[in-house]
Amino acid sequence: MFNKQVNNWLRSLMAIALPPLLILSAGIFFIFSQKKDLVLTEFKNRSANILEKLSRVADTQKYICLEINEIFDGSKNVTDLKNSINKFASQHDLSFNFLVWNNRGNVYYSNFDHSSVKGDLQQAYFDMVDFYERKYRAEDQIPLNVYKNLRIVFGPHFLPRYAKMCYARSSPVFNYPDSSQNKPLLWIKADKKFGLACFFDYDAPDSYAGVFKTYKDLDSQAFKIAVIKDNEIFCEPEIEKLLRKHKDELSKSFKDIVALQDYFVVSLFIDHNLTGLCFFKKDEVSQINFPAWMWLLCLLGVLLILLSCFMSYRIMVNGRQIGVSIRKQLVLLFILSNALPAFVISVVSWDYLQQYRQFLLSKAYNNGLAYLQSIDELYINELTWQKQQLQKGFKKLIPALSQKGIKPDSIQEFVASFKPEPYRMFLVGSNTPFVANHEAVLKNNKVVEVFDDDFNRASHKKKQLLAFKKIAKYFLALLNHQEIDAKSGTEVEMLAEALFQQAPIQFMQEFLAENNKFWKWGIGYHLHPAIVKLIQLKSGNTYDYVFINLWDSDELQLNFMQRSYDNFSRNSQNVRVLAVNDIFSRALPPELFENEKLKSFAENVQERSARELTFVNWKGKKHLLMGLKCNELFHFRLLGLYPIEIVDRKIQRELNLLLVFGLVSFLVTLSLGLFVSSSVLSPLEPLQQGINALKGRKFSYRLPNLGKDEFGQLAEVFNTVLIDFEEIQKAAQVKEKLAEPVDKAVRVGPYLVFAKTETIIEMSGDFLEFKEFGENKVAITLADVPGSQVSSILILAFLKSALMQFEQFRSQPERLFKELNDLLKNSSRERSRKAVSAQYLLIDKAIKEIGLVSAGMFYPIVIGDNSLREIKVSAPPLGLKKHSYKSENVVVKQGEFLILFTNGVMAGGKISQGEIMDLLQRADKRSVESLYESFFKLYYTQYKNIEFVDDISMVILLNKPGSDKE
Repeated sequence: MFNKQVNNWLRSLMAIALPPLLILSAGIFFIFSQKKDLVLTEFKNRSANILEKLSRVADTQKYICLEINEIFDGSKNVTDLKNSINKFASQHDLSFNFLVWNNRGNVYYSNFDHSSVKGDLQQAYFDMVDFYERKYRAEDQIPLNVYKNLRIVFGPHFLPRYAKMCYARSSPVFNYPDSSQNKPLLWIKADKKFGLACFFDYDAPDSYAGVFKTYKDLDSQAFKIAVIKDNEIFCEPEIEKLLRKHKDELSKSFKDIVALQDYFVVSLFIDHNLTGLCFFKKDEVSQINFPAWMWLLCLLGVLLILLSCFMSYRIMVNGRQIGVSIRKQLVLLFILSNALPAFVISVVSWDYLQQYRQFLLSKAYNNGLAYLQSIDELYINELTWQKQQLQKGFKKLIPALSQKGIKPDSIQEFVASFKPEPYRMFLVGSNTPFVANHEAVLKNNKVVEVFDDDFNRASHKKKQLLAFKKIAKYFLALLNHQEIDAKSGTEVEMLAEALFQQAPIQFMQEFLAENNKFWKWGIGYHLHPAIVKLIQLKSGNTYDYVFINLWDSDELQLNFMQRSYDNFSRNSQNVRVLAVNDIFSRALPPELFENEKLKSFAENVQERSARELTFVNWKGKKHLLMGLKCNELFHFRLLGLYPIEIVDRKIQRELNLLLVFGLVSFLVTLSLGLFVSSSVLSPLEPLQQGINALKGRKFSYRLPNLGKDEFGQLAEVFNTVLIDFEEIQKAAQVKEKLAEPVDKAVRVGPYLVFAKTETIIEMSGDFLEFKEFGENKVAITLADVPGSQVSSILILAFLKSALMQFEQFRSQPERLFKELNDLLKNSSRERSRKAVSAQYLLIDKAIKEIGLVSAGMFYPIVIGDNSLREIKVSAPPLGLKKHSYKSENVVVKQGEFLILFTNGVMAGGKISQGEIMDLLQRADKRSVESLYESFFKLYYTQYKNIEFVDDISMVILLNKPGSDKE
């Protein structure tokens, strides 16, 4: 017996404990896999960032120039500068010579014998300070002795005006001061604090110093970096061994992440010489820390399972009873049975919130990046805006040219309308000695008026204007079919080739093709946004002026940003837009430079598809950071800040909703337990009370809702029976009060009246009223409502009350039916409206006249000994639509019968009126009573196979003069 009980307990245990354990294990495994995927994605993004950093620093020339410039700008004194440069060289394994000047021009430090340098080093420092402060605005302003000394010191082809290219933020490069390479590459910068000159070998740009510095600096247990340069592997011995073993497998894989033994590998092809790989251990992915609440939830689930096993053993094996009421047992059962689904819901909810947060961040990042892209593309509209400004200026300039030609005041007014001011502007006429640009007006090659003093200081500007004058006049002469001398043609060919690297014919074709359009044009190799316009002062084929305007792209983009920036942060994406130019001299807003993380991020912004989500604190709040290196606004980098508090609010809202659902679920579980226990223990007493009410004919009594089990179904059936009994009882009471039969002939003037209803079903809707009013008038009302429901009886009751309400219209049948029709129509909705068929007989004893009004009722029949006729009165039933009912005078001769029926006599259309008339002819016509009895005898006999579904009311009126006693 004991073994049997144990076996039963073990079988039940398999059903009770095993499924929860499996679900619990599956839930933990699911959480683990989801968390693993998130961690793997995070590691992959971090690897991509590390490799992208390698890619950025692989441009060694740019990297070295920028790093040295940062050291120079960040140094407080010459000692600090010297130490920082030595440290830089050591960290990057770079061997180069350098010297440091103090503010007096003396060499403070050099790591080589600077006395061997020919030339005056002190003067070279002061000269470079002059160039740094832009003392010389044109090449011809530089003294020859300055050029001579600097080229003796640094190299024969050194261009001091372009030394700033060493520290340009966008694309810095070394100075190549000697094409024969006898002098080293040069990085130089000098200001009033100190100066620095670094001398590099020509193989320095190919050294990948930044790559190996990044490789060495990575101090992480999880990440390892390998660099492959010209088939040479630089990495730790363990990684190198792994790479050599799986080199072919790695090279043939197209996956973005590859698993190799104990590592995941992400690779990036940097250039034809260099490939970077990032390794992170698989153990780091598997070492996932669950939240404390998750461990607590799992522990609680295991304890509940063990408790269930222990209690089941005590009951099934030991035979012990649980000293808990059935109600509490059921409640506890419900709670335990819902604990497992609660755990599953918790797991799913946790995963949902994690995925939802990641989705919101990714969506915000993508939307923000798309919005920054739209701002970049919006710059195209700036050219249209500039063209509109030009058109406004031309409206004043062209009339001025027609009247006065090129005059300084009109040119100056025209130039003042530009914003930003032109980089270069030229206006040349075909038949005028004047020529103008944005800075001056010339006549016969002599300056008439200068608008900007720079024009006098920079002689090359005048030379450019005069050169363009020759080309433009040549161009206009060709267009206007004017004669050109050989000397002018030769000069133009030489100028066009020297300035624009084009033949004159190509130059002219380009001008014609781009007339009044925006295009890229410039002098030499520098292209600028430009517009050219051929001006005709009179109609015809003659061109009078050539106008061309060039904008500085940097200033044009800056003007666009300053004019439009305030609107950028007003967007539906909730993205705060920041901008910084490529040389990091301007930022919108300026406080961007105060945030080191933002500044560093802006410097490293690249056009890349995948990156690790980056966050930054801005004005005391955490933001998601995104950036774009613009294509159209190529002088700017745009940053976007998306407030994380928006994501947190959405996550909190979802969490609150889930907590509410959990609380509601718990309360529902608890209430269901109480409810089920009540449904098991308490339904018998209400059922007994219902039986007692039924015995006492208390049909208004109702059993309470006893649930959906057998007791509940029994209660529903019991209540349905009580409702049916109650409805039948009420309908019978109403119908009994409405029925006013005249089951014995009544004398009304010369007429005998008989009226009676054949009851077919209990709740059929027939109405019969015999009403005497006034001194000599009698009204007989016959009505029928289709259907056999309580509602039909209620409508008849409503009709009865309406007749009482319209008592004053009893003697006006037409008015009475009109009022009844309107009342019924307006007292119900169209969908639930029921038609009421009715007939109204008004008998006036004094004048022996019968008035009849009919509404949708069976035609009245007049029958005599040898005659039979219908009174065809046709009108719609009451309550359907507006209608004016007409009263008919009915003539009933002496000895004739007037017979009225409700529509039930036709048995729902199964019996025709002709058949009814045939039965009336065969009926016994000795008296009204015999006619009634014989008709229904014939009727039931002939139509015994028809199922009748409606009552039949019949009114018989016989013209038989006699005394009232009869």
